[in-house]
Amino acid sequence: MRKFRNILKPKAGKKRDQASDGTESGAADNHVVLRPSVGQPSTEPSEQRLPPPSSSLGTVSREAADPEPLPCLLDLTLIARPSGTPAVDIIFVHGLGGSSHATWAKERKPELFWPGKWLPYESGMEKARIFTYGYNANWSSTESNVLNIGDFAMDLLGLMEFMRDPVTRESLKIGTVPIMFVAHSMGGLVVKRAYLNALNNPRFRQIGTAVRSMIFLSTPHTGADSASSLKNLMSVSFFISEKQFVNSLQRNSETLETINQDFRHFTHKLFIASFYETRETPIFPHLGHINPTKVRVVEKDSSRLMWPGVVHMSLDADHHGVCKYTSRQDPNYGKVLNMILEAVQANDVSP
Repeated sequence: MRKFRNILKPKAGKKRDQASDGTESGAADNHVVLRPSVGQPSTEPSEQRLPPPSSSLGTVSREAADPEPLPCLLDLTLIARPSGTPAVDIIFVHGLGGSSHATWAKERKPELFWPGKWLPYESGMEKARIFTYGYNANWSSTESNVLNIGDFAMDLLGLMEFMRDPVTRESLKIGTVPIMFVAHSMGGLVVKRAYLNALNNPRFRQIGTAVRSMIFLSTPHTGADSASSLKNLMSVSFFISEKQFVNSLQRNSETLETINQDFRHFTHKLFIASFYETRETPIFPHLGHINPTKVRVVEKDSSRLMWPGVVHMSLDADHHGVCKYTSRQDPNYGKVLNMILEAVQANDVSP
């Protein structure tokens, strides 16, 4: 397998980093990996390297870990691209209370940000262009309308339609190659709404028809369970008053049901895989209870789409852990990776 080039720039005087799997970084020339600074994208090239997937696996030392915090960007961010023309665009979308990068990194460690650190170097990903989408999915006041899925969906479509390369400023022309979404939790509702909007809007129809696959990680699909799932999601993600909690629940549960009902009419056009959690998650963990109450945030029946052709599998994790992995040897990562590769091949976008 060909190796990749990473354009991350090390600080002066710092030795070449070890990779997140414990191996020393090596040269690469097929993939360009972009890492934005906190708060804004970086356009400065670098000589730092990341390992190809053939490297031996191990545990990264504390000294080898990236000292910079993960960015939290309210934007569509390009994190990896092939040196040539991409064959598929993969877009990661976080859920309620999540963020563009931390959602996908175990313990918020930059070296465990798998969409950027591992996925570009897997066999079969040589021509994948990878993005992560961040939006404001947090409660901050009684006036905030955080769970406005329609706004988040339209913002995503606008960013996809008009996005330019952070270095060359040329149009990325998203929609000219097949698109795959990987969505965690309520991010799956944002993805569904964006897809439905694109198909019904001439401006974004090319993007809508380019969407070929969706991989959901603990997304509530069943309309009848929307209120229950939303209640659990809010309780494990935020600290809000009882009044805020009740008002937000009532305002948004009908929206979730509507999206799920509309989406079912288009599933036959897509490769869809839906993973469900099998462990319980502590509710209101920020309160610091010694023995917090635990719930299964999205129940198995709600997170599975029981329609012809849809793949559904379990992950040995709670709601927060289904999208974060300890290493490339983590069985959960292996399951999700295999499904991403299957989706690539199923849509005739193999390298």
